Amino acid sequence: MEFIKETWRHRVDAYWDLLSPAIQSDTVRNIMDMKANMGSFATALNDKDVWVMNVVLEDGPNTLKLIYDRGLMGAVHSWSVSSLTSSLCHNLLISMFFNDITYD
Repeated sequence: MEFIKETWRHRVDAYWDLLSPAIQSDTVRNIMDMKANMGSFATALNDKDVWVMNVVLEDGPNTLKLIYDRGLMGAVHSWSVSSLTSSLCHNLLISMFFNDITYD
């Protein structure tokens, strides 16, 4: 589990550095991890000024107790197309964010 936590921490730090010119200290940032698994992504964001909602898929392994045991927030949800929704929403949000950076 420690390896997964460090992997996510490395990814978050690299991503945060990339986006740091666009992130302001007074910006409200709400993040939803739509396939939370163990909550490692939220744990990696622990030192950032963000709020993370961990979502465990109803048709997957129920790891919500583990997420709660780590002191994180979470919920179980039944997405209509769970395998596609996360990727499509993520790509849409990222593309919208980068368009704002490019044209502002």
